[in-house]
Amino acid sequence: KAVVEGRCAQKRPGAGPHRSERCRCVALLIAGLGGIYAEALRDVAIWPVSVREAIERRLARTGLGRILDSPRWAYGGTSGAVMDLLLNLQRAALALSDRLEAIDINPVMLGPNGAIAVDALVVPRGAPK
Repeated sequence: KAVVEGRCAQKRPGAGPHRSERCRCVALLIAGLGGIYAEALRDVAIWPVSVREAIERRLARTGLGRILDSPRWAYGGTSGAVMDLLLNLQRAALALSDRLEAIDINPVMLGPNGAIAVDALVVPRGAPK
């Protein structure tokens, strides 16, 4: 099974590939440095939405997690703000699971005021492509 451009492709028994408009995949949280860093370095953490314990552990293994935990990072405490943001996204995804296609928050600015979502896109399930 593969998801490409919002479509799900999978092999049908005894036939060639089949394309489906509706892919019932598990909801995932994806976090990382974003933009070119996510694309060029492929350095992101991905975990199923319902697994709270994995968030902090997986995030710590990414470049973002290492920066947030670095003594040279100027804004101590923002790692807690990032965790709060991710947990709130998780709660929203779980509460809206049957009505939600995707939530994309990009960028998130980290600084003295914590984690601030600058732009967000919420795509309801069944929205026109």
